[in-house]
Amino acid sequence: MMSTNLYALIIVGLLELLFVALQSRIAVGKPNATTRDGALLTISKIDDLTKWMATLEVAILGGLAYLVLGSESPLLNRMNGLQRLLAMFVGMNFGISLLLCGWLLTSLGSIATRVYGLTSDSVPKAEFDVVTWSLYGDKKGKDAGFLTLNYFVTFKHWFWGLGLGAVAALVISLMMAPPQPPDKKTCVTTCEICAPKCAESQR
Repeated sequence: MMSTNLYALIIVGLLELLFVALQSRIAVGKPNATTRDGALLTISKIDDLTKWMATLEVAILGGLAYLVLGSESPLLNRMNGLQRLLAMFVGMNFGISLLLCGWLLTSLGSIATRVYGLTSDSVPKAEFDVVTWSLYGDKKGKDAGFLTLNYFVTFKHWFWGLGLGAVAALVISLMMAPPQPPDKKTCVTTCEICAPKCAESQR
C-alpha cells in the first residue's frame, strides 16, 4: 500500500498542476509589436535565464540528495513525515521544471530559425512576438494552442518558484526540529570522556 506521504504528494501535485495551468492561461495576452532584433533578444534572454535556473535546480537537488541519502549520517533517518513530504515536493517540482527547461532549450533553435525566415525591417510587428509562437511548427497565437513559448516559460517559473518555497520550508523545519541523540556510529568516534554519556543516550 502507498504511504500517506505519497498520497499527500499526489493530491498536492494535482492541485498544484491545476493552479499553474490556470495561471498560465491567465498570463496569455495579445501579441506585442516588436522587430526581428527584439524577437532574437527575447530568445537570448530566455535561453540565459533557463540555463541559470536549470543549473540552480541541479545544484539544489544534488545537495539535498547527498544530505538526505548519501552522507555518513543521512537526514532521512531523522526526518519526520512533513519533512519527507517537503523533500519529495522539492524533487517533484524541480524535476518538472528541469523537464520544461530542457524542452524549452531544444525549441529555441526552431523558433530562431522561423524568426530569421521573416522579412527584417525596423517597423514593429505583432508577428515578431515569439512568446506567442508554438515551440515547433509554424503556429502562432490562438492557433498554437497551449504549446507556446509563453505557456512553457510560465509553467517553468511556477514550478521553479514552488520548488524553492519547498526548499525554504524544509530548511526551516529542519532548523526548528529538536536535537536528536547521536547515533551508535557517532558514539564509537566520541572521546573517552564523552563516551559514557553518549552510550547512555542510546539505552
